[in-house]
Amino acid sequence: MKVLLISPDWLNLSSPIVQEMKRIGYDSHLLDHADFIRFSYSGKIERVLSKLHNLFNKEPYKKLKTSQNTMSYLNGYLSGKDFDVVIMTSPDVFNQEHFELIKSKSKKMVAVLWDSLSKAPRNIERLQYFDKVFSFESDDCSKYGLEPITNFIKPELVRLEKPIAYEYDIFMVMTYDKVRCKYIEDILEANKNLKAKILVHSGSCKNERKIKHPMMEFITTPVLNSELVSFIERSRVILDVSYDYQKGLSFRPYEALAWEKKLVTNNDKIMQYDFYSKENFFVLGRDKKIPENFINLDFKPVSSAVREKYMLSSWIEKVLN
Repeated sequence: MKVLLISPDWLNLSSPIVQEMKRIGYDSHLLDHADFIRFSYSGKIERVLSKLHNLFNKEPYKKLKTSQNTMSYLNGYLSGKDFDVVIMTSPDVFNQEHFELIKSKSKKMVAVLWDSLSKAPRNIERLQYFDKVFSFESDDCSKYGLEPITNFIKPELVRLEKPIAYEYDIFMVMTYDKVRCKYIEDILEANKNLKAKILVHSGSCKNERKIKHPMMEFITTPVLNSELVSFIERSRVILDVSYDYQKGLSFRPYEALAWEKKLVTNNDKIMQYDFYSKENFFVLGRDKKIPENFINLDFKPVSSAVREKYMLSSWIEKVLN
């Protein structure tokens, strides 16, 4: 089976999927659309032309050029190629013309939505282009008849050895968000005895002045791979704070399963999953207090059968079959 994954490889999320497909035996390929959907002006003259265009046309110049560039790139990439399945994770960046071209090159179209439809509402009108649509948001599945799916455990994630001494009680790395940062500040104030390490990533330096808590550190470069594992190894517990609109689980609970690290979260939906136990996962209440005994006790191992359900290989088989 020949498979094309059209997805941004931001934070190395997409490459492992294609690599695992190849390991299983699929002829798989990745088209990172982050490579061609970005638009930048060639110079001052084009900026002037853009303003003139916008005065006399409904479609903004930037949107028009991005669409044209995307179509040109897709034509070049897909020329002479055909696929059994095309999988897309962010359909909202493509328009009808793009979909018609992609569909002409594939026997089956599958979407795996990594954002809820409340966060990415433009995906709603694009559901029509797919034979099957998966979502990790239960409300979207109920309302739009989508197939439920979870996130997954990457195959390279393994149990971490217990260090001689922990450096932090709790650790989190996150993308800057005003509401979540305020929530985390409240957690830290409610648990002043905790030694925490909270890394807040943003590509915009103007957000640095908004990070004021001494246990929250602003960073401009994502923490990935061995650097992330190093922080996790030195921490007793992982902190995971969901967005207000999010009910599905992020990747962190699955990573915690793989690393055998306990996790604190504000998402009470985790209690509905078969891997949940009160020994390994603590759901924050209104007071945001974290019991000291939860922090200090070791992770209780989860059965290999349960863990296997959430491996990337199982995720791939569900999406393709």
